[in-house]
Parts: sequence; structure tokens; C-alpha cells
Amino acid sequence: MPLHPLMRDFAINELKSNLSTRDILHSYSARVEESFGGEVVFEDKRVLLEASDVCNLRRGVNRSQFGIDTTRTVEHELLRLFGPTSEPSTVKNAAFWFKPKGSGEEDRFELGLATAEQRALAWNHANGNVIMVDGTFGISKHKLLLFIVLTLNENKHVIPLAYFVFSPPTGNKQTSSGYDGAVLTRLFAKYRAGLEKDADLKFEPK
Repeated sequence: MPLHPLMRDFAINELKSNLSTRDILHSYSARVEESFGGEVVFEDKRVLLEASDVCNLRRGVNRSQFGIDTTRTVEHELLRLFGPTSEPSTVKNAAFWFKPKGSGEEDRFELGLATAEQRALAWNHANGNVIMVDGTFGISKHKLLLFIVLTLNENKHVIPLAYFVFSPPTGNKQTSSGYDGAVLTRLFAKYRAGLEKDADLKFEPK
């Protein structure tokens, strides 16, 4: 039995807000009780949402909103989004560095992202100023490492300028120890080169 369009739209809106499957199912149950008095069928269509429905709808949202096909491998989609033959897109334009896993001297995946707005903020607030880095470990089941480049504006508010995402080296047993000065130095160099290429100026934070 197909899912009722009203409840399908409700679930899609929740997915676009990046809610987890558990949170969506919880809020959905309350919505069914409020709108349909707890009935599971309305107008010959199902109003009861299941975890499998959320999974299928999430694939559609990822494809339409981000151009990501979650039925393909992560490696395939990364190459399609960031590889040398990838089509221009918002996320592609934000990438100042991409290295697939298994390429180069180190067998690790590396990705550097900074939107056009963030690059402008870097010139306005970080050039000649102090920049900081906040590291977060194991951000997904793939145990990626995420480092966020930050600075402060004139009101002392923290501004995120760029994101360094990379995998631990092959054979690494603890995600939090999967980084060193070499990988961060390399990513900072790529970030700086990207900024200077755009502006044809020297980017010199303190």
C-alpha cells in the first residue's frame, strides 16, 4: 500500500532538516495521532511511516538536493563530485583540494572545502589575523577526521573558514591518532594556494 502524499511530504521536509530516522519516526507518530486519530490508513493510502520508507526517501532527497546517489559506492560518488571530469556545481566549486584514497604517496582520502563566501571572509577577517583549527574525530562510520579552520571577526565571534576532511592512514587502529603535522601542513598549503590564486595576493595570517 502506497504512503499517503501528505505524510510523504511531511517526512521529506523532516529529512531536508537533517533529522535522524529515529527523530523523524518519533515526530511522525505524533503527527499521525494528531491528524488521523491514530488510524494507519486514510483515503486507501498508508499513513504509517516505517524506517524503510525513511531510507528510501532519504536517497531521493540526497539525489535531488545534493546530487548524491547513495546506491553507489562512496568512492564512485566522490570521484563523480570532485574528480577531474566532474561537472561544475556548488560543492565542486567549494573544493580547493581532493585526493582519492589510494592515490599519491599516502594511502588516505583528503578533501578541502571552502565556499566562495568563506574565502571572502578569510580575506576580510583572517589575513593578518590569527587562525585556529578545531579537530573532530570519527565523524561517520568511515571514521573520517574533520578539522575546521576558524577565525574571529571584529565582534569576537567565531567564523568557520574551511573544512579539512581526511581518512586515517591504512592500518591505523585509532581514528584520533590518524593525523600528523604533514597532512595538516599539506592541506593548509593547498588552502592558502587556493585563496591566493583567486585573489592574486599573498594570504598571510599570523
